[in-house]
Amino acid sequence: MSSQQLNQLLEDFPVESMNLQRVQDDLHKFLVTHTSTSEALQRPFVVITSGGTLVPLERRCVRFIDNFSAGTRGAKSAQEFLLEGYAVIFMHRKGSVQPFLCDLPNIPTIKLLQLSDSVQNQETADSNVQQQQHAILRDTLKAAAAVDSAGTLLSIEFESIFEYLKLLELVAVHLQGLGSKILYYLAAAVSDFYIPWRDLVPKMLGALTKQWAPQAMVVSFKLETDPDILVSKAEGAIRLYSVHAVVANLLQTRKEEVLIVRPGIEDKVEVEAMRRPETADVIEKLLVPRIVHLHGNFQLGRLHTS
Repeated sequence: MSSQQLNQLLEDFPVESMNLQRVQDDLHKFLVTHTSTSEALQRPFVVITSGGTLVPLERRCVRFIDNFSAGTRGAKSAQEFLLEGYAVIFMHRKGSVQPFLCDLPNIPTIKLLQLSDSVQNQETADSNVQQQQHAILRDTLKAAAAVDSAGTLLSIEFESIFEYLKLLELVAVHLQGLGSKILYYLAAAVSDFYIPWRDLVPKMLGALTKQWAPQAMVVSFKLETDPDILVSKAEGAIRLYSVHAVVANLLQTRKEEVLIVRPGIEDKVEVEAMRRPETADVIEKLLVPRIVHLHGNFQLGRLHTS
């Protein structure tokens, strides 16, 4: 698909309700905040996509097809990237799991609000369970406050597949001049089929890697149910769309283990298995530092270095 055809397709997407100018303004402010007086980035950037995408069956959407994704991996990963010193642009499905909120105690809302009051008033917990909840909430509020103070998290909402793709294009084009300091971490569950308005909508990974952000590092995700095809599917994404790594996982074990598949030598791929140890509550605590390491090598022109 030519650049002109792609632009025509994007222009026809039903996204009339989106305030794209506001998103551009927010992006500009976020970029300025983390740019030094010499116009150099003060920290690396990561664009994280998270949550599922809705496929409308008509322009004025009443009926739609949705896919399941709470957005937990994207939200947890955002927290880990923030800890690694990244500025995070968090593109997420409206209503999906948010960074830090996913760490709050799983208790009824009214009890959570009461717990928040007691923590802020430095009241003493009545039981061991309350002590644990106090500690979790206190640490979460402290971490969220630090991020808010540093201004290192920008959230952008989408709902439909069309909003997702239009926003991804907008963000990528806006950040294009930053080159290899940008990492795309595409954890959103993007629908595999679309209701066409003019033509069938193509996969946009190729547009991201070749047109919108050709100098950035792109990590995509592959979720399957059959272990026999997992690596070959990831390898296909590398060959078809020129992504720099694929985080491949099985639906039934996605919270416990992942594979990082990336280009190797002599037209082969390298597969790195990663399993959550008992000392880590989420696998993202291992996954994100590894991706950060690969991004560092990518910026130095050494992506194939371990």
